[in-house]
Amino acid sequence: MKDLTPIASLPVLSQGDLEQIIHDHKFFNWGRKGGRRAILKFMDLSNLDFSGQDLSYVDFTGSKLYGTNLSNGQFVGAIFFNCDLRGAIMDYADFSRADFRGAVVSGASVQGSDFENADLRKGQMLKFNDDGQIIQAASDQARSRGPSGVTVFSGSRMDRSNLSGIKAHGADFSDADLSGVSMAEADLTEVRFHGANLSDTDLTGAEVGQADFSQCIVNAQTLRTVALAEEQRKHIIDPAVTGETLAARGQNLEDLLTAHKKWVMSAGKNGEQMNLSGADMRGTPDLRKVPLTAVRAKETNFMGQDLHGANMQSAILDQSNFKDCKLTGADLRGSSLKQAQFTRADLRGLKAGPLRFDRPDGKGVKIHRANLSGGMFKYADLSGADLSYAILMGADLSGANLESCDLRHADLTGAILDGVELSTAVIEDTLLD
Repeated sequence: MKDLTPIASLPVLSQGDLEQIIHDHKFFNWGRKGGRRAILKFMDLSNLDFSGQDLSYVDFTGSKLYGTNLSNGQFVGAIFFNCDLRGAIMDYADFSRADFRGAVVSGASVQGSDFENADLRKGQMLKFNDDGQIIQAASDQARSRGPSGVTVFSGSRMDRSNLSGIKAHGADFSDADLSGVSMAEADLTEVRFHGANLSDTDLTGAEVGQADFSQCIVNAQTLRTVALAEEQRKHIIDPAVTGETLAARGQNLEDLLTAHKKWVMSAGKNGEQMNLSGADMRGTPDLRKVPLTAVRAKETNFMGQDLHGANMQSAILDQSNFKDCKLTGADLRGSSLKQAQFTRADLRGLKAGPLRFDRPDGKGVKIHRANLSGGMFKYADLSGADLSYAILMGADLSGANLESCDLRHADLTGAILDGVELSTAVIEDTLLD
């Protein structure tokens, strides 16, 4: 697990002090007496509320804005150079012409925002050393980014945002949700898109030389807007060919459900267990309302589905794809989800604790644990989830939100916890290495 402790402590700004600064900045913009331009450089602004405010052209250089709410705000031309914006809420805000060089925006929510002509190129903070030489300065987020100075949007939810004309040479958009985004006429040279969702992304006129599109979800609409080299096409994922629909198999969901209910009610003596293994379930309407208790669905494609509140306990869902799914409050107790993919999924309030059964001899209770070993949970939101007793051995939780997550008795041996904050998680008798 990476250490998120600041390298050097930054002065902390309170919400009350911020309100006064915003007030003075408004007067400055209006040319009124008592106005003062806001300068918020090298400060800890974590978890403050800037929502709906006009802070255009404000200088945030080197500041920490971890979890800060910038939604619906005006930040035209603002300077976020070398800032830490991990987990920030940046939805429906105007960041046009803003400077994000060297910023870390991993795991942020940036839906429907405007980044037109913003600068997302590499940016390094420099200083003079004791010998008068110019060297790179250490920064609060230096150990959380990849190559030094790279602007990082990995894992961010940026669907429907406008990134047209951005300068993003060498930026990192790995595992980001860029579905429906406009990146027309952008400089995307050497950009890392590995694992990103580029469904319906507009890349018209974009420069994509040496950009990494491996394991990206790229549909036909996106491919029509950009000419990718043969090498770049080799490892992209075409969502149109990720499993057969039930109709293509000659199956009917209602018939499968009828047989499955009989199988469940008779403890396997009558009917037949529903088997959705390898199927593409994305086009199934209201799938969350379908009772999927004890279903067998290995390597099944649920990507992007709304499954909030779904009943999927005691199911076999190994290696299935739940990327970008909404599974808030879903019941996965006692299920097997080995090597399943949950990148960017909304898992708030997920029930993935154990199922308890009375032993046949009447002596105590048998616990059947949820098995999530080897699962991919990069940038997933697991806040308030119940993962007590869950097997998470070798799972990748990089950048995931585990706020108030119940991990009592869970096994996270070998799990990847880069960028994960566990201060509010319940980790009583949790196995961590």
